[in-house]
Amino acid sequence: MNMNNHKLGLYILRLSLAGVFLWFGFSQVTALSAWAGIVPDWATSFSGLSAERIVLGNAIFEIVLGSLLVLGLFVRIIAFVLALHLLVIALRFGLQDATGVRDLGLALSTLSLSLLYSKNRI
Repeated sequence: MNMNNHKLGLYILRLSLAGVFLWFGFSQVTALSAWAGIVPDWATSFSGLSAERIVLGNAIFEIVLGSLLVLGLFVRIIAFVLALHLLVIALRFGLQDATGVRDLGLALSTLSLSLLYSKNRI
């Protein structure tokens, strides 16, 4: 396989971010109640759903979109949606918390994938 650095970098970025989303998605499915503890009160009152249902919905969202990244389908759109998703999560934790800073870095990395990816280049 002959790849230049740009193609290889995007390939690694796409698959590593997909791995992050898949890991967190499956982690949420297997430990719903543990993840439910970080669901903000406004989310349950706004949606009318239990915290566990919100976590399950988020898990399915991350698993489906992470899988699409692995497959290389709709990468620009999926990465943009996931970047917005993570930005909301990062802002929820705040940038004083290490979790919020980590999620902001992942959000910006995912946004970068959205901006740089082109099916013609990969």
